[in-house]
Amino acid sequence: MNTSNIKIKVVYQSSDSAPVMKKGNMIVMDQSMRRETDPQPPADEWLDIFRNGSLMKKVLQAGGGRYSRPHIGQIVKINLKTRPLDGMLVKELSELSFTLGAGDVIRALDVAVQLMGMGEKALFKIRSKAEFEVTLLEATDAPDLKLLPPTENIDLATCKREQGGLSWKWLLGATAVAIGGIALSVAIYARK
Repeated sequence: MNTSNIKIKVVYQSSDSAPVMKKGNMIVMDQSMRRETDPQPPADEWLDIFRNGSLMKKVLQAGGGRYSRPHIGQIVKINLKTRPLDGMLVKELSELSFTLGAGDVIRALDVAVQLMGMGEKALFKIRSKAEFEVTLLEATDAPDLKLLPPTENIDLATCKREQGGLSWKWLLGATAVAIGGIALSVAIYARK
């Protein structure tokens, strides 16, 4: 059989796989090809992450695909722009770093970054409240805390504490106010 007259045509290609070729009546798949299992919306369309409208994703710039996604426990670095859906206030954070899955950021952002490929830029909408634009810059494995010297462990803990909404000063002040309130209530009750 003369194969030089058979036309080969690309019938499917995802952002993270080799093209699937059609040769005559057969679909030719190479062993190195990966099957795309994630639903990827066409350009300019929203993907409903949880299928209930609570978190929507729109890819603005394709990234490295599903095999370049960060894993829980890795330290990720992103560029982030946030704004309410009325579009008035915009907050930009460049090179924001956090540990994926550790609760360092709001859950929606944590989940969103887990669904991004390296270098991807996407827009996410949180159920009619706000939207955020995220660019995934890098993901690195977190350090093994058991192998870190004590001084680096303390520095890491200090950095984590400073990144949270809760600093030790605020927490100490809130505790003092709460204890003072309880003590005052007991004193007032005892006088009656």
